[in-house]
Amino acid sequence: MRWQKTLRLVIAVTAVAFAIVVVLAFKRRGPAPAVAAPVRTDPGAVVEITGGRVGRFKFSREDIRVDCEKQLVYADGSTKLLGVTIVSEERANGRTFTVKAKEGQVAQNEAMMVLDGDVQLSASDGMVVRTEHASYASTDGTAATDDARRRIGSQQRLGHDGRGADHMLAIVEHDQ
Repeated sequence: MRWQKTLRLVIAVTAVAFAIVVVLAFKRRGPAPAVAAPVRTDPGAVVEITGGRVGRFKFSREDIRVDCEKQLVYADGSTKLLGVTIVSEERANGRTFTVKAKEGQVAQNEAMMVLDGDVQLSASDGMVVRTEHASYASTDGTAATDDARRRIGSQQRLGHDGRGADHMLAIVEHDQ
């Protein structure tokens, strides 16, 4: 009979503990703390992405990779990239090209890309071109820059109008 008294005591303690758990589970909770809405970079953008990466592939290899700190997509199909880096790895001539800029604008259907703010094109062979503004039109495959200010590590010289930099930017998109 002794074990029956012990069992009754254990069952009673378990029932009281279960009742306390049920009461606490159904207890009313206070209001949830207010969550502040995220601050939008551009209220006109329909989508805002932080830390974006886009890759373009040809067959089984990555042709071009675009990384950005922020990506803003607008209703008209255009895109604004902040803190943009474009990498084109190991082209046919064995060189890797990297283009960095503070801001990039991509038109609808990628017809035009404009880079602004400390634009820097560098190649794996040591060549570096810096300018404030560069653009690329996919319709005719032309690249342009207002002023290529500096080129380091290559034997080719830039003309005053920056045509050498235009050619290098075109290679980033079209070198097979």
